[in-house]
Amino acid sequence: CWNAPRSPRLGIASNQDHVAYGHLSVTTARDLLRDLAHSATDSVPDDAALQLCPHPLEQDCACRKPNPGMLLAIMRHYGIQPADTMFVGNHEIDREAAARAGTAFAWSQDFFAQTE
Repeated sequence: CWNAPRSPRLGIASNQDHVAYGHLSVTTARDLLRDLAHSATDSVPDDAALQLCPHPLEQDCACRKPNPGMLLAIMRHYGIQPADTMFVGNHEIDREAAARAGTAFAWSQDFFAQTE
């Protein structure tokens, strides 16, 4: 999430249906998200900024992307408006979640591309 002039805020929104199917626990899924954030940014956001949807694919819920629930929760946590937020993702459901949340979207391969 971006909110000038302050520095960018990191949030992660991840569908984790493997939790519902018993392949991993919520604790393990959250730990993996923390490890991802730390590896990518050398920091770990608050738990409220690490959103995951533990529901099975077959269950309709407000949090599973492309629904905007996780993105809205992260923005509420930081007190940031959709106009000040960019969601970076690698899947069409990520782009759709950003549109439903009213945020800008960037494809991860473009956003993280190395420039020379």
